[in-house]
Amino acid sequence: MEDNLRAGVRIGTLCARVGITPERLRAWERRYQLVIPQRSPSGYRIYSPADEARVARMLSLIELGYAPVEAARISIHGTEVSAEPASASALIAELHLAAASFNDAAVHAVLDHLFAQESVDLAISEVVMPFLFEQGQQWESGSGSIAEEHFTTTIIRVRLGALSHRWGAGDGRMALLACAPGERHDIGLLCFGLALRARGWRVTYLGADTPISELDGLAARLAPAATVISAAIEEVFEAHLDELASLSARTPLYIGGAGSTEAVALRIDARLLRGDPVSAAIQLTRGPSDQEPEIGPKPT
Repeated sequence: MEDNLRAGVRIGTLCARVGITPERLRAWERRYQLVIPQRSPSGYRIYSPADEARVARMLSLIELGYAPVEAARISIHGTEVSAEPASASALIAELHLAAASFNDAAVHAVLDHLFAQESVDLAISEVVMPFLFEQGQQWESGSGSIAEEHFTTTIIRVRLGALSHRWGAGDGRMALLACAPGERHDIGLLCFGLALRARGWRVTYLGADTPISELDGLAARLAPAATVISAAIEEVFEAHLDELASLSARTPLYIGGAGSTEAVALRIDARLLRGDPVSAAIQLTRGPSDQEPEIGPKPT
């Protein structure tokens, strides 16, 4: 026992090493029994190297999108959701089944598997966006319901949001991202932001239904390398052409989403981002003269 105590560290040291607050670590002790520290003769908690490894593992799993209870289970027992990789088509099919039955646990299980086995780029371009595209088509054809779409998009938005908690980390170029006024479909923009961050960008994310006047003021304040506005239908852009043209005079302006067109881009002196969110992130990072081909369906 004395050897274990000598090898261990106190709570402040462990928290500083792994990047967690003592309050959060104590909460994980109570809720999940993630660590069971020993006590020094003076009564201080002493954490072993194994405890530190479990805490670091749980933090990394949560950053991948795992729910805390699942991340704790994996960190303690050392078992992943599944050892077998699943194809993109199989995961998409499972998401459709889970949506049809309104089974939130099943949706989370598929996303757990997805984020554990794939990079953010592949998760977005091969599963998340194709699934949402198919679900939108089903709703339009009458074979799916708007309730199913809202059910799964809400869960997916939360899981993607868990991956974006450090938008501003790093020292790369900064992008200001927002949906146009009245545009509430923000998952494509959220995916685009994650793909940009994976390429070293810092992201200031404003999300759905953002007034152009707010963007104008923030662009003047932050001087981003790119300001990106998304909309699902062209009419949303057309309703704000004058404001967008004024904004493009202040900041490098890009438009994306299913509503973005070359005609709109020309009228407001903006650049058009083509393809799915990952393709658009590649295009923005490399510049308009060095684009890669689209790798997925255009976001809805």
